[in-house]
Amino acid sequence: LIFRREEFGRSLLLGLFYSVFFSIMLYYLLLTPLMPWLRRHISAWACAALWLLPNLLYITMTKYMYLSEPLFILELKGGLAMTLFYVWFAGFVLVMAWKICEHLSFRRRVLRNAEEVKSELWEEVFRHICGVKSKLPPLMRSQDVTTPLTVGLSRGKMVVLLPVRSYTDEELRLVLTHEAIHIARSDSYSKFALVSIAALCWFNPLVWLAMRKSAEDIELSCDESVTFGVSADERRRYADLILGSAGDERGFTSCQFFNSSFVI
Repeated sequence: LIFRREEFGRSLLLGLFYSVFFSIMLYYLLLTPLMPWLRRHISAWACAALWLLPNLLYITMTKYMYLSEPLFILELKGGLAMTLFYVWFAGFVLVMAWKICEHLSFRRRVLRNAEEVKSELWEEVFRHICGVKSKLPPLMRSQDVTTPLTVGLSRGKMVVLLPVRSYTDEELRLVLTHEAIHIARSDSYSKFALVSIAALCWFNPLVWLAMRKSAEDIELSCDESVTFGVSADERRRYADLILGSAGDERGFTSCQFFNSSFVI
């Protein structure tokens, strides 16, 4: 601790962490039952942003969030506070290590036998959405995926993967548009932030639920962007495409999955 008084530094550190824990738990406790209603009245991207709001507020508004006096005081005798802190820290490290290893293992497996696909359509779609100066991620086909997805955290490491199946030109354009929107919005970083929140409050099942629901809203908002301004027939065709290629995500990836809210 970089404090002259070790006891003061320990108290300040523990107070900070427990304050964050309780604030996040209370926020998700209130947001979770409200989300079905919110999804009917605001966009999916706004819903996804609400799951990430505690992170944004803490980073940008910390110095304005002090109370003149605490709402309540939780006293822990002896070394119990530090013991709980060490247990929390061990859990945080283990969860982050687990998620990072899961991501790297999944990336290695799906890219092991993948073959690069040359596609002028992919370059056209990507340039239209991400700009002409953005680095074009390689487009590959892998037998180890069942749904189109983008794997990789940073722009320089991203790879867009397609399953081994046939697409019409229209279907392929929709699929590639979906992935290009994910890349343009840097959704992989949003999912990394969600994992970090879950690791921070690994003991709270509400936070794990929030992480999953937020990931769903991120995907749903991408679907909304793909179908913005299109006809009802095109929207139904896109829904059929999602139903035929839905899958689960692993690590910090983005993929298409079935969501009844979009189809309805």
